[in-house]
Amino acid sequence: MMEILQSGQYPEYLTFCEKMGAHFMQIPNWSRVKSGWESKILVRREAGEICAGVLLLRRKVGPFCLIYAPRGPVCDLEHLEKLMEDVLRYAKQRRACCLKIDPHVPAEQAEYAARLQALGFTQIPAGAMGNTQPKFVYQIRIAHRDAGQILQSFAPKTRYNVRVAGRRGVQIWRGGSERVSEFYPLLVETGQRDGFVVRQMQYYRNLLDQMGEYAQLFLAEYEGKPIAGAIAVWFGKHAWYLYGASSKARREAMPNYLMQYQMMLWAREKGCEIYDMRGISGDLREDNPLYGLYRFKKGFGDRGGWGIYRNCLASSRSPSVRWPTPATARLCGCGNGISRGCSKSSGKRAPGKRNKKMLQIKNRAEFSALFWLFSYFTVMSSYSCVPMPSFSACSRQDFHSTLGLTW
Repeated sequence: MMEILQSGQYPEYLTFCEKMGAHFMQIPNWSRVKSGWESKILVRREAGEICAGVLLLRRKVGPFCLIYAPRGPVCDLEHLEKLMEDVLRYAKQRRACCLKIDPHVPAEQAEYAARLQALGFTQIPAGAMGNTQPKFVYQIRIAHRDAGQILQSFAPKTRYNVRVAGRRGVQIWRGGSERVSEFYPLLVETGQRDGFVVRQMQYYRNLLDQMGEYAQLFLAEYEGKPIAGAIAVWFGKHAWYLYGASSKARREAMPNYLMQYQMMLWAREKGCEIYDMRGISGDLREDNPLYGLYRFKKGFGDRGGWGIYRNCLASSRSPSVRWPTPATARLCGCGNGISRGCSKSSGKRAPGKRNKKMLQIKNRAEFSALFWLFSYFTVMSSYSCVPMPSFSACSRQDFHSTLGLTW
């Protein structure tokens, strides 16, 4: 049976996530980072213990809502179907127009994908860097390696650049949110240079504060001034390079190389076995405009087969009901199941001007909802009103992709 956890039960779910090797976006701390979304944690139990769960984020869109499970659900194959049936019921009760999941599961797991597709999920077409979460990520194994062994695993040029930064006096500072104001201008400059959207500074401050011990801000300083920075997150045996920024000035000091190396050493201190550099393009041809990003990240896992290029699964599903017009409101579960203006004896709509006016109001509401949905989907192309799901997969040793689906 489905259970919605109360905040006092979140430590139990956190322990379960750690045991299952869950992604950091499925832990309760992440729901506090996403302050613009309502959040709920749904679980199933066996013998009183949590056996499956998922953190859901919900956002209102007119009279409907979007529901998203970032890098969820957290469960094995045995409990997947029951959990997702609970999630689908929950989504319908909340009048969700779209449910999107992108499990922290390799996309090569065909049975995992097949079971989700049997529930009505379909694969989301991904762009070069995926949808909400990157479809292709570059991961580096750092388990059982000391600082020297990690450095020796780098490509020769990468290893040389790490040493250049050290010789030129680059210093790496790490801490919490107290120096976000120094990191943020670097991030804005990087966004303008590379053409990606940067959030307000408060978002990054809140991320570091809410993630607490699981997040760290790094700054690379040259002659006492920050010239590069990054935010990293860890949970369980996994660490992620989440945000990075650098100044165009003093790039010859190679601050990013030394900073990445120090971030890997920090991950090892936390007991992590995988260092995830996150998004890269699925097209590895050298003429691809994003090839330089792949080349930079690959340099940190070039030797010994420690670099993994992961293909990630992502899926979505739209409700199996039609849009709620007056004639289909009860089928959709919208409202209380009794149409206003209906005769109590026959259930037929009573004639009259009042009913005509109500029909017009309902149509306006429907138009407004569709307008807001269209606007939202235009901005957030990772969501879709049409049937679609999200998963994860491995196609070769240095290639790792995750699965993404919508319902």
